[in-house]
Amino acid sequence: MTEKLMYKCDHCRKVMATVAGMERHEKQCLHNPDGHNCYSCDKSFLGDYDDDCSYSVAHDVPICAYTQDIIRENFADRCCGYKRTDKSYHNRTEKDAEAAVDAELNGQEVQNAL
Repeated sequence: MTEKLMYKCDHCRKVMATVAGMERHEKQCLHNPDGHNCYSCDKSFLGDYDDDCSYSVAHDVPICAYTQDIIRENFADRCCGYKRTDKSYHNRTEKDAEAAVDAELNGQEVQNAL
């Protein structure tokens, strides 16, 4: 029998073999109230994505209203538009996400005018 040391996330049930991997996970864990994750951003929603280059439509995919693209990777820690919300992307409509983008852009325009 071999004994192995494992590391468990403080916010969910995820278990990993390395400290570095677990630290990276905890920074973006959806259950971490201080975590940064695109899926918990107020600008993400579940929708249909129509790629202009092809004739196909991807249904029920996570989309960022800020970048107007499918969320493929987590860029929340490097995104200037990230704002965490308690509502996950699959509970948000495209209209809600676009309203969040508009509100942020209007707020920036007001700040820049001052």
